[in-house]
Amino acid sequence: MMLRNYFKTALRYLLRNPVYAGINVFGLSIGLTCALLILLFIKNEFSYDRFHEKRAHLYRLVFEFSNAEGQTRSPQMTPPVGPDMVTEFPEVIRSTRFTWPESGFFRFDESTHRAEKVLYSDSTLFRMFSFELLRGDPDRALAEPWSLVLGEELAGNIFGDEDPMGKVVRWNNRDDLRVTGIMKSPPSNSHLQFSSLISLSSRYRDKRYRMDWNGGNQYYHYLELVPGADASELEEKFPDFMYEKINYIYEEAGASIAASLQPLDDIHPGSMSTIYIYAAIALFILLIACINFMNLTTALATKRAREVGMRKVFGAGRPALIRQFLGESVIMSLIGLVIAMVLIEILLPSYEQLVQRELDLYQWRNLDLLIGIPVLMLGVGLLAGSYPAFYLSAFKPVAVLRGTRRGRGYGGLRDSLVFFQFAISIILIICTLVIYAQLGYIRSRDVGYRKDDVMILQFTSESFKKQYPELKTKLAELPDVVSTTATSEVPGGGFTSNGYRPEGFDRWIMFNVVDVDCDYVSTMGLHVLQGRSFSQEFSTDPDAYMVNETLAKQLNWDEPVGKILYRGGDHPIIGVVRDFQFASVHQEIAALVFTMKPYQGYNYLLVRFNTANLSRLIAQIGKAWEEIDPDEPFEYSFMDEVFDRVYRSEKQMSKMLLYVAVLAILIACMGLFGLALYSTEQRTREIGVRKVFGSTVSGVMMLLSGRFTRYVILANLLAWPVAYMIIRKYMQMYAYRISFPVWIFLLTALGVYLVALLTIGFQSYRAGNTNPGDSLRHE
Repeated sequence: MMLRNYFKTALRYLLRNPVYAGINVFGLSIGLTCALLILLFIKNEFSYDRFHEKRAHLYRLVFEFSNAEGQTRSPQMTPPVGPDMVTEFPEVIRSTRFTWPESGFFRFDESTHRAEKVLYSDSTLFRMFSFELLRGDPDRALAEPWSLVLGEELAGNIFGDEDPMGKVVRWNNRDDLRVTGIMKSPPSNSHLQFSSLISLSSRYRDKRYRMDWNGGNQYYHYLELVPGADASELEEKFPDFMYEKINYIYEEAGASIAASLQPLDDIHPGSMSTIYIYAAIALFILLIACINFMNLTTALATKRAREVGMRKVFGAGRPALIRQFLGESVIMSLIGLVIAMVLIEILLPSYEQLVQRELDLYQWRNLDLLIGIPVLMLGVGLLAGSYPAFYLSAFKPVAVLRGTRRGRGYGGLRDSLVFFQFAISIILIICTLVIYAQLGYIRSRDVGYRKDDVMILQFTSESFKKQYPELKTKLAELPDVVSTTATSEVPGGGFTSNGYRPEGFDRWIMFNVVDVDCDYVSTMGLHVLQGRSFSQEFSTDPDAYMVNETLAKQLNWDEPVGKILYRGGDHPIIGVVRDFQFASVHQEIAALVFTMKPYQGYNYLLVRFNTANLSRLIAQIGKAWEEIDPDEPFEYSFMDEVFDRVYRSEKQMSKMLLYVAVLAILIACMGLFGLALYSTEQRTREIGVRKVFGSTVSGVMMLLSGRFTRYVILANLLAWPVAYMIIRKYMQMYAYRISFPVWIFLLTALGVYLVALLTIGFQSYRAGNTNPGDSLRHE
């Protein structure tokens, strides 16, 4: 009964003050919606790999490569590391390995199906990780060479309603694989993502792969430790192990490899700093919304002083008044929560597209949110209602009814809260503009090569790789094709690295490397600074190297042409290429070697084109492709898309920050408008008297807006140092960045001031044009 009375009273008061109610409740619900959506994303990021039953005992090996030039860390290493640790360390129960994801195609019954994220792995996989195997024996599914475990979706695409178990499919027109299992796709919150798995034991039967300690650094190693084993004590044994296996060789070159354990819970595919930024944003927007709610609730409460006096005259006690005010405030905050939950359901599909995640509020992992947010709203309601509950309820009825108590004790607190929420808004706006400016710089910066109008064709099968010269010849006949080149890797995400011994050095040095053909420099638009590019006119060029200018500077070679790099033989340098950004701008341009001898053939053909009819060109290239091998799927992408993909996370964060910054300033202005309206109503008599004695509209506007604009200006002075520290930290992520953007600080200050001035000025102008007779009629 009591709760129903509180609800009735609250609803009656809201209907009596619709403007205040709209600002108060909807401001809170908008801020809460924004904060909850961000917190959903953060919860999803922190839920990675929590579904594995043995996660407390699972670790990934991480390796640190050290030499005279510095250190680099990588989770990839040669094939035998994990299995040898199982043999030598009793703390390690078992290990499993994964390769880098591959893309290609499966062929079955004359039909071809494209597959992405295909991994090789060990048979121990399903005993360590909790990936769900729908069909097949978990211990044997990947035990035999040439075994294949298909993802449920891919199996349906290939076989339809037919039973796939035991069937043989051909992988990339190269290997015949037998289906030994069907599994569910990994959850989206797993850092291990794959569409199918091939038994890693197959590689021991393939002469193209070296599976000993001299093999390639292409394998991820995971260990399962004995329950209760001390990971730090195990790590103390790694130096001797690594020296015995490989470091005794590296020692001669002044290098070494150190191994360490990374708990499965600590592995995350994205940047943790980005998650912390999102967490700060959620906190800020929630603070702004809650500040608004408390500000307007306390401001409105002062208008009810006469109501308190009348209730006391008719016998209401202070405890009853306290319960009523607290109950009304809590009900208003819970109404805001209900509206927020409705908005989340409406906005969630669009939000999932923005952050590229599958999110669901109503999951067990979000139980703390589902409990915590209502508790928070309860606390906000109690805090906001505490002023009228404990301050107004203490008024003496006679003093209130005489008008000697007006309840203005919290004006300074309200102004301080306005000051604080505008400071938060300014910080968000500055950070948003800086991120957009940095992304604009990345897009416009000269990366050293021409990334526009280049199509990327990927080779998957060994047979097609051998026929790539024929494809080049066919494409050269097309009028819209300017040039083509074959390469092992596409710039943007970085190139692989190998060890080389330069002339005049007694140690091996790791350099990035890319395998290219003779047309790479011209097709990519690179500049040769010294010497020449590869050419078919020189029969010795397949054994020669080109290098970039960073490599020459690193080795202090003023005249690199003619110098020798040793790797399986002497390789003379025939040319020096101007530096280009082959990795992301988060990294400085590193030393690079160009070769003409790919380890396993070229992987890509880059096609530079010049046409106004792109669809016609794609059809022509597709026809030429099918003429060479109709079984190999024709798929293409564009280099500028690959470049943009590298910075996808930054784009997502900038979009989210933009939306949040707009919402923050909107909520802050809603609160400012409400307080300006309240201030105007409180000073109605004063405005009337001033107008009688000759005050102008502009004078009244200055009177009402002066205090608020002063706090907005001071908010800039508080926000600038905080924003500067955040920007400084953010910019450290980039090796190449914009100069300090002073103009953004000034533009934000001016913009926020004008928005606040318009918000206050509207209500001030209305007050200034009020007829003083209307204000003083009842005085």
